[in-house]
Amino acid sequence: MVKNFAFFPPPPPSGSLRFATIFFLLLQVARKLAMVEADLERAEERADSGDSKISELEEELRVVGNNLKSLEVSEEKVRGES
Repeated sequence: MVKNFAFFPPPPPSGSLRFATIFFLLLQVARKLAMVEADLERAEERADSGDSKISELEEELRVVGNNLKSLEVSEEKVRGES
Protein backbone atom coordinates (compact mmCIF):
# COMPACT_ATOMS: atom_id res chain seq x y z
CA MET A 1 0.00 0.00 0.00
CA VAL A 2 1.26 3.48 -0.81
CA LYS A 3 1.80 5.25 2.48
CA ASN A 4 4.55 7.71 1.72
CA PHE A 5 4.58 10.05 -1.24
CA ALA A 6 8.26 10.94 -0.64
CA PHE A 7 9.30 9.03 -3.75
CA PHE A 8 7.76 11.72 -5.96
CA PRO A 9 10.29 14.30 -7.14
CA PRO A 10 10.06 17.80 -5.71
CA PRO A 11 8.60 20.44 -8.03
CA PRO A 12 11.12 22.35 -10.10
CA PRO A 13 12.13 25.81 -8.85
CA SER A 14 10.46 27.50 -11.79
CA GLY A 15 7.03 26.13 -10.68
CA SER A 16 5.94 24.89 -14.09
CA LEU A 17 2.15 24.57 -14.46
CA ARG A 18 2.57 21.42 -16.54
CA PHE A 19 4.66 19.76 -13.81
CA ALA A 20 2.09 20.73 -11.18
CA THR A 21 -0.72 19.23 -13.27
CA ILE A 22 1.16 15.98 -13.88
CA PHE A 23 2.18 15.80 -10.23
CA PHE A 24 -1.43 16.35 -9.13
CA LEU A 25 -2.64 13.59 -11.47
CA LEU A 26 0.10 11.30 -10.22
CA LEU A 27 -1.00 11.88 -6.63
CA GLN A 28 -4.60 11.11 -7.60
CA VAL A 29 -3.52 7.84 -9.22
CA ALA A 30 -1.44 6.93 -6.16
CA ARG A 31 -4.41 7.59 -3.86
CA LYS A 32 -6.73 5.51 -6.05
CA LEU A 33 -4.16 2.71 -6.08
CA ALA A 34 -3.99 2.81 -2.29
CA MET A 35 -7.80 2.63 -2.09
CA VAL A 36 -7.94 -0.29 -4.53
CA GLU A 37 -5.23 -2.12 -2.58
CA ALA A 38 -7.20 -1.61 0.64
CA ASP A 39 -10.37 -2.87 -1.07
CA LEU A 40 -8.46 -5.90 -2.33
CA GLU A 41 -7.16 -6.65 1.15
CA ARG A 42 -10.70 -6.51 2.57
CA ALA A 43 -12.01 -8.70 -0.25
CA GLU A 44 -9.29 -11.27 0.41
CA GLU A 45 -10.20 -11.29 4.11
CA ARG A 46 -13.88 -11.83 3.23
CA ALA A 47 -12.90 -14.64 0.85
CA ASP A 48 -10.82 -16.32 3.57
CA SER A 49 -13.70 -15.97 5.99
CA GLY A 50 -16.06 -17.43 3.39
CA ASP A 51 -13.71 -20.36 2.81
CA SER A 52 -13.66 -21.07 6.54
CA LYS A 53 -17.46 -20.95 6.69
CA ILE A 54 -17.70 -23.31 3.70
CA SER A 55 -15.38 -25.78 5.43
CA GLU A 56 -17.49 -25.62 8.59
CA LEU A 57 -20.70 -26.19 6.64
CA GLU A 58 -19.17 -29.10 4.70
CA GLU A 59 -18.17 -30.74 7.98
CA GLU A 60 -21.65 -30.17 9.40
CA LEU A 61 -23.18 -31.66 6.25
CA ARG A 62 -20.93 -34.71 6.57
CA VAL A 63 -22.05 -35.21 10.18
CA VAL A 64 -25.73 -34.85 9.23
CA GLY A 65 -25.24 -37.32 6.37
CA ASN A 66 -23.66 -39.83 8.73
CA ASN A 67 -26.51 -39.36 11.21
CA LEU A 68 -29.03 -39.93 8.43
CA LYS A 69 -27.29 -43.14 7.37
CA SER A 70 -27.28 -44.33 10.97
CA LEU A 71 -31.01 -43.61 11.29
CA GLU A 72 -31.73 -45.46 8.05
CA VAL A 73 -29.80 -48.50 9.29
CA SER A 74 -31.67 -48.38 12.60
CA GLU A 75 -35.00 -48.12 10.76
CA GLU A 76 -34.13 -51.14 8.60
CA LYS A 77 -33.26 -53.15 11.72
CA VAL A 78 -36.57 -52.21 13.37
CA ARG A 79 -38.55 -53.16 10.22
CA GLY A 80 -36.64 -56.43 9.97
CA GLU A 81 -37.48 -57.36 13.57
CA SER A 82 -41.20 -56.71 13.05
